[in-house]
Amino acid sequence: GKSTIIECTPEEIVTNDHMLEGFSKKDIRAITYFACEEIKKPKYKIIAQEFSGDLNTLLFKLKKCDGDEVILMTAGQIVLDRELINNLSVEDVRSISYAAGHEQQFQVPDHAK
Repeated sequence: GKSTIIECTPEEIVTNDHMLEGFSKKDIRAITYFACEEIKKPKYKIIAQEFSGDLNTLLFKLKKCDGDEVILMTAGQIVLDRELINNLSVEDVRSISYAAGHEQQFQVPDHAK
């Protein structure tokens, strides 16, 4: 009969069978919905774009959404990193893909050097 407050995320609740037993079916549906929404959120976001004269390309600064980690990469590097590209928003992927295509257009093939 005592009220207990436990702070945790919907993902933590959904993965804990013992904790789920205390909720109604409607509560479980709502918790599962919020857990799925959280999973779909991007884990990285573009915080800056800057042109590198040395590399003659656009560099992207990406920040991890749940921390302070900042990554500096070219568009070409980002598109080759499947884990990273799958954890960006659609808008960010569009910007990076456009820049990667532009980079590719101006690269000289190895056999032409």
